[in-house]
Amino acid sequence: MSQLMISVAGIRGIVGDSIQPEQFVRFTLAFAEGCRKKLVVIGGDARPSGPMLRTLVIGALESMGMDVVDLGIVPTPTVGFMTRDLGAGGGIAVTASHNPVEWNALKFFRPDGTFLNASDNAKLMQRVEAGNFKLATVHHLGEACAHARPLENHLDKVLEFVDVQAIRKAKIKVALDACNGAGYQALPELLDRLKCDTVTIFGEPTGDCPRVFEPLPEHLGALSTVVKSHGARVGFAVDPDADRLALVDETGRPIGEERTITLVADHLLPRLRS
Repeated sequence: MSQLMISVAGIRGIVGDSIQPEQFVRFTLAFAEGCRKKLVVIGGDARPSGPMLRTLVIGALESMGMDVVDLGIVPTPTVGFMTRDLGAGGGIAVTASHNPVEWNALKFFRPDGTFLNASDNAKLMQRVEAGNFKLATVHHLGEACAHARPLENHLDKVLEFVDVQAIRKAKIKVALDACNGAGYQALPELLDRLKCDTVTIFGEPTGDCPRVFEPLPEHLGALSTVVKSHGARVGFAVDPDADRLALVDETGRPIGEERTITLVADHLLPRLRS
């Protein structure tokens, strides 16, 4: 049996092997114990094991008297954004990011929508080891509800940082590789709001994908082909939880995930200084 991996990024392992249900429950109980508000936001990617693990997590939160807002299948950044937007005590994303489909994981968010820092993680581990969880009595159990429009506020905020009218006027053709994951709805909806002409591949929330999940240049051959065959101006590719974005230029050439950050910084920094 492989080992469950534990780090400041959360816990992750292989379903049916290193992931033991009681461990996921124990970490969720410990996380809830540290929340100052009785509200937690949860979401995840489209992996086949996601519904099973989300059920465990939601049940554990309810047993601690926590109310849960379930976002369903959404990008990991949306879980963080909605944690802050709803004023929750924390958030949990059920996703193994770019790891293969047999993996799954928990990523924990602070109330401000950022991941746990080293100090937060150390305290979480202390609570996991202690195991002294204050479970709610029968009349004080939490309740879970699904969010009706989990993407709306996040997409609204994204559009505040771009020139919407200029993009709409340009009528850009875009190729999108959604990795059959959490970006399957968010990215097409964002591009639709921008009036882009979008050609999508791997756009179903099956949780599995013909390509390797990590959007490295060598894994984006299908997207490059679509960019060239459809005359797209740009190609976008994400990983299963849509927290990584890789670009393909108009010639079909992947330009590297690291350059995404520099391009975004170049766009945002002048706006933030003004």
